[in-house]
This record gives sequence, structure tokens and C-alpha cells, in this order.
Amino acid sequence: GYARARVNVYASSGDTAAADSGRVLRTVECHVEEGSRLYMGDVEVKGLRTVREQVVVREIPLALGDSLNMVLLRESVGDIYSLGLFRDVRLQYPGLSEESDTVDIRVMVTEKDYRRVDLGTGYLSPYAVLGSAYWEHPNIWGNNQRLRIGATYKRYLGEDGGDVFEPEMTYTEPWFLSTRWEWNLGLSYTYFQLPSLEERSLEASTGLQRELARDLTLGLGYSLDRDRIRAGLEDGGYEETDWTTSSRVWTQLAHDTRDPLLDPVRGHYVSGRAELSGGPLGGRDFYKLEGEARVMRTMTRSLVLAWRLKGGTVFPFGESSIVPPKDRFYLGGSSTVRGYGFRDIGPEDEEGNPLGGHLDFRFSVDQGVREPRQRKPLESGLTALVVTRGEPLLIRDFEE
Repeated sequence: GYARARVNVYASSGDTAAADSGRVLRTVECHVEEGSRLYMGDVEVKGLRTVREQVVVREIPLALGDSLNMVLLRESVGDIYSLGLFRDVRLQYPGLSEESDTVDIRVMVTEKDYRRVDLGTGYLSPYAVLGSAYWEHPNIWGNNQRLRIGATYKRYLGEDGGDVFEPEMTYTEPWFLSTRWEWNLGLSYTYFQLPSLEERSLEASTGLQRELARDLTLGLGYSLDRDRIRAGLEDGGYEETDWTTSSRVWTQLAHDTRDPLLDPVRGHYVSGRAELSGGPLGGRDFYKLEGEARVMRTMTRSLVLAWRLKGGTVFPFGESSIVPPKDRFYLGGSSTVRGYGFRDIGPEDEEGNPLGGHLDFRFSVDQGVREPRQRKPLESGLTALVVTRGEPLLIRDFEE
């Protein structure tokens, strides 16, 4: 809260180096003028057209009368950007130059055209391609409520290939009942088809999510789905099940420190998830436990080592004797074990169809090469610096 503090650093002129030594040891003196402690005042938002003021204000983690923590205020700028509603965000402190101990905050924003359509295509492996189309509106009621509608289509090539079609719609309320819990409601349909297996599923789900700390997230949810399976027989016929209901609750805890998020070179991701289906909820009775850990380490300036450990178990209980096929574990394909076909690893029936397993354990190690950052010298003799979270600050080529 000492925003008016002044800090000056000096190198003492009284230290000398030994005549036969190439090292020079200098004493550094730090002079601090504290000044008065400042406190948070009112928050004013300028530049809004379609977004409500509270959408911006609630991203500032300080309340009236709190100590003026400039670190938290700078972090709140990134939180406001992450809403996806603004192309420019700036904080101003109009009363900082005055003698008052309470400083008001002015947030200057510029809205952008936030409605968007996302189109994507690519491949999962040499034997699978995909395409997707989604429409998203992140501010349908002016309060950052988000609506996302779209579908994904996957095509697995070859004699054992098939199709997966998944349309879905998701509504998200970022501040459920004016709390920091995020609530979502989803509806989805899945059509999964292989030469000897066809599965259809309808699902409705709802969940709550909250950041317990900066990198720690807790999720709670409930889902209800109905599915039907049509399996091929050896004589060329088909065996079709009735529509079956599964009702479940789940919880998940995740700690994520990966940096940067899209192409991490440091940090970790650790998560645990537990599901309970059936029982007093109705439907098939089974439980499912899953855990995952991903760790990235920068070994040298150009080498990144990453390893991943994932495991899980799913078993029926009570009157149920089987677990629905879509809730079992499968291996093989680009997202699990590359070099194998989709679901090619694991138990199979007499016709060679994958049955899935009740236990899952996988471990992988990978390495990547990154280009070292270039530091361009400035005219003053200092080297330009790139500072990122979790990395020491290096200063080189200093000239007095």
C-alpha cells in the first residue's frame, strides 16, 4: 500500500578489489523513503457500451478501504482482458498525486466485437481427421453470461474406421448467485459408429466451478444421460440394447501452474476426479476414479523435458454387473498411444471389437526444443530483458 514510496539503490564507493583477483566485490546500499500508506477508494469504469459496470468491477480483488496493493491491481488487468469483451484495458489513479490517503481507481476500457464463429479442421493421427464449427456469444445478457453452440465431427479412416458426431450447447453463468462460483448447463448428443458397433447418447449436465487459489480449481457436477448400443454379431446380424439411463455426480480438483499455457516450458498440471453413478440417483451403479499429472521442466536454454502419468479405475457395484462401454478405458490412437489404431490396445470380443478395460495406467516422456530468446543490446550497454513468471532475472553486459 505504499505506492508513494521511493527506493534508490547505490553501489558503495569504499570497497576495493584485491590486486591479484579478477573479481570485484561491491556493497549495495538500498535507501527507502516509505511515505504514507494508501487505501482503496471508489472504482469508476469508462468506455462501456453493452457491458455492465459490475462485470469489470468484480474482477478487481480489492474492496473499499483495503490497502492499495498495486500487484493485485496489475493482475486484475489481465483478468479483465480474459473476459474476452475488451480490446484495451488501462488503469488510472487520478488521486495518486494528491495528499489523500484514499485513492480512487479509474478503469478505461474499449469494447470489441466479442461475438464470434470458430471453424476448425485437422487430424488426430494419420488415420483420423476432424472438423468443428462453433458459435459463441460471451455477453448475452450484458453480464458476461456465455452461450456456445456447435458440433465436432471425427472420421476414422481404414477398414476399421468409423464416424463420431457430437453436437452440443453450453450456457455459462460466471458469477452464480453473485458468488465466485461459475455455473454451467450443457446439452449434448453423441453418435458413435464403427463397422461392428453403433452407439447413441443424449446427455444433460450441470456443474459448478471455483478457483480456490490462483492456480487451484474445484469442480462439482451432475449429469444425466440415456444411451443405446447396437453391436454387430459374427453371423452378420446385430444385437441392440434398450435405451439405458445413467445418472451421476462428480467432483474434480486441479492444480495448474503451466507457463505459458499453450506451449508450456515449465510448471505442472495435477488433477483428481471421482464419479459415482446410480445408487440413490438411479441408473447403472458404478464408480470411477481418475488421476493425472503432467510436469514440464526446462533442462537447458533450448531443451524442455515433459512427462505425463495418468491412471484410473471403474467398477460396478450393487445390482449392476457391467459398466457402460463409453465409461470404460481404451488405449490406442493419437491421444493415448501413438503408432496404434483407435482403441486397438486392450481386450476384444470374439469379433475383434474393443471391449474397454476397468483399469488404466499410462506413462510417457517427451522432449522438445525451443528457440532461445534473443537479447538485443541497447545503446546504454544494458541487455534487453524478457521476464517471465518463475524465471530468474538476468542482467548481462553491464557497463558502468
